[in-house]
Amino acid sequence: MDTDFAGSVSIDQTQIVSLHSEQPRVLQMTDGTVLEAQPLRVENELLVVSGETIDKDFTLDDLTKTDPEDWELGIGYKWTGLVNFAWVLERGNTDTDELDYRLDTTLQGDDDRDTLRFNGEVDEANGVKNADNWTLIAKYDHFLEDRWYWGVLASAEQDEFADLDLRSYFGPYMGRQLLTEPALELEAELGLVWVTEDFLTAPDNEYPGANWNIHAQSNYLGGDSRLYVDHIGIWDLDNG
Repeated sequence: MDTDFAGSVSIDQTQIVSLHSEQPRVLQMTDGTVLEAQPLRVENELLVVSGETIDKDFTLDDLTKTDPEDWELGIGYKWTGLVNFAWVLERGNTDTDELDYRLDTTLQGDDDRDTLRFNGEVDEANGVKNADNWTLIAKYDHFLEDRWYWGVLASAEQDEFADLDLRSYFGPYMGRQLLTEPALELEAELGLVWVTEDFLTAPDNEYPGANWNIHAQSNYLGGDSRLYVDHIGIWDLDNG
């Protein structure tokens, strides 16, 4: 809650006995009910609703959002994304050039989410390339209850100096949002994939695999900055 005299104040919901807002609000409940143009009034831990024909009482625990955005009501999607470039030049006994790039974009709906991630690296030492790789991941998530969701993903990657011409995989997974606060968001996913590997010199390969994905991000630094960590793994079930 934002105040003029003390800035932003956080109050445990269990400590709120009464509350009143001067301006009408749109109230979204956990069961999907949306109450239009309602002043936010809480008396004895119950929401006081006027001008609506409803057949149940709402407690403060039933209130999930006030003034939700259109996408939170199932109207359209919210688009977010970031683009990163890092170019590092070092001159000395060994001259090194390093280019890192990343694209991360998400379309968020009220019950689903589309994600596209692309990142890569190109390095040179004394004018000779010694790293050239990229990874592309596309995902679709559909949210269930209690922060669980299921999804499908497809990925492709290439690493010239690891003899990898192309590795691709696709498959379903289950995931859960473990932490959802902006200061620390944490998601974990576990699923099954079919992997196809094409090598430049080694024999090509195909196998079933188990994959996991851990994604964490934070707005700890403030502003529009974001800290993030992605960990992705595949376990070869044929040779496990």
